[in-house]
Order: sequence, then C-alpha cells, then structure tokens
Amino acid sequence: MSREPMDFRGALVDEVLPFWERSVDRDHGGFITDLDQHGRRHGNGDKHLVMQTRMIYSFSLGYRLTGNQDYLAHARQGIDFFRRHFHDEKHGGWYRTTDRAGEPIDRDKWPYGIAFAVYALADYARTSGDGESLQLAVETFDLHWERCWDHARGGIYWNLHEDWSAADPTKRIDSMLHTMEAASALLAATGDRRYLERLVEICEVIRRRTFDPVHGCTREWFTPDWTELTERTQGLVNYGHIAEAAWFTSVVGAFAGDPTIPDFGRSLLGFVLREGWDARHGGIYSHGHAGGVPVDTRKVWWMQAELLGALSHAYRLTHDVLYLDWLRRQADFVNGKQRDATVGEWHATVYADGTIQDGRKGSPSKAAYHVVQGLHHAAANLTAAEAASQPAGDVGWESLAL
Repeated sequence: MSREPMDFRGALVDEVLPFWERSVDRDHGGFITDLDQHGRRHGNGDKHLVMQTRMIYSFSLGYRLTGNQDYLAHARQGIDFFRRHFHDEKHGGWYRTTDRAGEPIDRDKWPYGIAFAVYALADYARTSGDGESLQLAVETFDLHWERCWDHARGGIYWNLHEDWSAADPTKRIDSMLHTMEAASALLAATGDRRYLERLVEICEVIRRRTFDPVHGCTREWFTPDWTELTERTQGLVNYGHIAEAAWFTSVVGAFAGDPTIPDFGRSLLGFVLREGWDARHGGIYSHGHAGGVPVDTRKVWWMQAELLGALSHAYRLTHDVLYLDWLRRQADFVNGKQRDATVGEWHATVYADGTIQDGRKGSPSKAAYHVVQGLHHAAANLTAAEAASQPAGDVGWESLAL
C-alpha cells in the first residue's frame, strides 16, 4: 500500500495500531511476544516485561488518539495480566520474564524494564482513570528511584537480583532515558512537579557524566564511578540513543525553562545528523566511532523512530525549517525502506541500502512502542508547530510528554 511519507498519523492509525491487534493473547491474557516477518505468531510464548508494558502503553495511547474501544480493552486486559503475573508481592517491583500463562521464569529486578512498568501503568491510568494503576505507578517509581538510582554518583544500575541487591551495578544511558519516560508519564498523569525535578536531575547527569566533549556525543556504558566500559561497547557510540537523548533533554529543558539543556540536546542532534546520517540512502546508521566513522551501517527500526521524534520536536521548539527538511528526508527513508507496506509495521533491521536483514515484527524487545511513539510525536509536533509559536514552558506537559 502506498502512503504519503509525512502522513504520520495516518500510518499510525491505519496501519500500525491495527497490525498489533494480532498480538493480543486471547487464551492467557497479555500479548504474544514473537511475530515473524508476516506478523504470524511463533515461539514458545514466554512473556517479557518490556514487551508487555510497551504494548500496554501503545494501546493506551491508541485509545486516546482514536477513541477505539477495542484498544482500551486490549490495554485493560494487558494491565490485568501484568498485575496478576509480573508483580512481586514479596519484594515489590516486577519480574523480568514469565511463561505464556504467567508463571515467573526470571525474577530479577531489571531497572530498564521496571521503568517501562511505570510508563505503562501511568499512561494507562491517564487514559482510563484507573486509580489503582496510578497508585502502582507511583509506588513503583518511588521504589525504583530508591533502589536503582545511585544517590551518591547519579545514574541507574543495570541489573538487580530479585531482592533488589546488586547483580550488575554498571550504568547505561538507555536506563536513564527510559526512567525519564517513566517520570514523564507520571508528570502527565498527576501534575506533580517532583517528577519534573527528577527529569531535570537525569538531564544533568546525562550532561555531566555521559557526554564526550571532545566529539560532542553521549557515550553508552559505564562503571559505577562513571569510567566508560569500552570492553562492552568496543568504544562505539549508538546513534539511536544519542538521538533519543537529544529529544528528551531538549523537551525537558524547554519545559523547565532552562535554555542550556535544549542547546545541549540540539548539539547532540547535530552530531547524529553530521556523523550518523546515511547521505546516500537516508536513515541513521546503528553504531560508529565517536570520531565520525560508522561501523555498523544497518538501520534499526527503533533508531529511525527516535529520529522522527527528535527532529519533529526540534522543529516544534525552534520553527527552524532545516529540521523540517531533515524530517522529510527521514520520513522518505522510513516510508520507503523501514516500513513494511504489506503488513503495516516496520522491519526490525535493514541493511544500509534498505534490503531487509531481519523482517521480524515482534520480539522480546520489539513491540509497537517505538513506532507508535515516533509516529505520534511526529504528527503531534507538526500540528503544534503549524498552530502556534507558544513557548514550551507555557504549554501543558500532556502535549509534550515523552
């Protein structure tokens, strides 16, 4: 099916959300994890914290955007399964993996995934008015911040045991970025400014601890004292996480009224466009050296979606038509190469020229979330940019929420 590349809302409403209805597990509840290139179910059905919560978020947002009662029902049954089977009643928090019926398999507390639990619970509560889900989101965020945040040096630990003791106390930037999404969802759901304070605090840690001033980018993985763990990254940078950091820090800084944070975010976006953009085929590469040499030239679905969000927010906040031009280029690449025009979702990975490497549509990490989020923000930001030039600090957080 053909589509206008900049019709982000149409792609979301007509293609992506309907595709993901096939993931609903009508036998056990929750969502089926593995979907092949054609959207067919396969695998043993094990359910993963990140995939389940990302689907709850996606259908909650889908209902807010369309009013489709089926989407609210999908989110509700996902919440019911998640609360019954993933919640650790003894230690608090949420398990990492269950089998298809909901029996826990991996009971570790994974901070990266627990941030998504807050994100899903808060966004569902915002959508449905469910007070119990909102209370669980607040309690989970407080526990997450107490146990997973390094209160002496800043940052989120990578992995903890079932009882919240340290399993791997290293730190990755993506755990902080997803904790920002959790705080953002609670700020939108409650209006409580303490979540804005957390957002600003994380922005400051990203600026102070992960930023490489020599090359102008963020780095990926660190020891507890913030020494870079190059043995885990081979010293490479992740263009998708840099785009994500650019987006999140810019929006938070603009809303909080600190112009230095958006300036920092736009500098990160400049790095991605300068060093990670494929001038021949479009889209951003996966990984490269900070000095500007791409190493992994594949195009990963979530990185392309993050760039949609980053560029559209940059255009909304600055009204600089150069960002709009970049957004059109990215939309052309996504529409022509990453999007699967046959089934209405995106390929997991394509080679630099757009040839499909991994056409899977669902996996433990690939759910609707990145595509839904990226398309939604791109559409909303274009509409907002055309409607007004109101400063971000004068706009409700609900319209900016990550």
